[in-house]
Amino acid sequence: MPGTEKVLARYRTSGFSDTDRGAVDEGYGALLRWLPADRAARILDLGCGGGEFLDFLRRAHYVRAEGIDVSPEQVERCRARGLERVGQSSDSRAFLRAHPRAFDAVVMNDVLEHIPKAQCIDTLEDIRGALVKGGTLLVKVPNAANVFGLVARYLDFTHEIAFTEHSLRQVLLAAGYADVEVGGLNVALEMRPKRVVYWLLNRAYVTVHRAAYIAAVGSDAPTILSKLLVARGTAR
Repeated sequence: MPGTEKVLARYRTSGFSDTDRGAVDEGYGALLRWLPADRAARILDLGCGGGEFLDFLRRAHYVRAEGIDVSPEQVERCRARGLERVGQSSDSRAFLRAHPRAFDAVVMNDVLEHIPKAQCIDTLEDIRGALVKGGTLLVKVPNAANVFGLVARYLDFTHEIAFTEHSLRQVLLAAGYADVEVGGLNVALEMRPKRVVYWLLNRAYVTVHRAAYIAAVGSDAPTILSKLLVARGTAR
């Protein structure tokens, strides 16, 4: 078993057991506008981890959400929190190909950066094939243009690639998606002193960081500097 797969197989006990944060901290609420309005829509959480997003969907009354993950530990954690529609799969592309036009939406929360570059677009094409016509792909990844983007790239040994707003749009278009949108994702502000201070510091950082980018690369400077990127594409 390659080293990366060994880490993924024991993902929780290898250093990522602290993922049981609330959905607000993950910014999931901001994703609702891109999800199907129909609470009976079939949604696949691809690389569902410990079930944080599936739990959010359950509380948002989506009744046909399901997930797969490569890590047996993560699947066990999902089931421990009462999420039964979860399975372990060591080959997500084979799973997708076995479910043609099956899903109204597929969500990848912090997953695309784990896929080797040579397989990235092919995987996105397999997802498109598993979506109904007009179905939605929703992707959330760390933003390499953020001041801490390099840290996010190497924070996890299993990360294979990093994205900016430009490269994320590029791969979705290359994989054949229509109506591609890319935006930034920030945690919702709670009106507590620490959060207000954070918001003010973040505004100052964005201003300085954007000016530095413009000075360095001119018109090619990224415009989205948030910690996370989120993108949506529609299956043709």
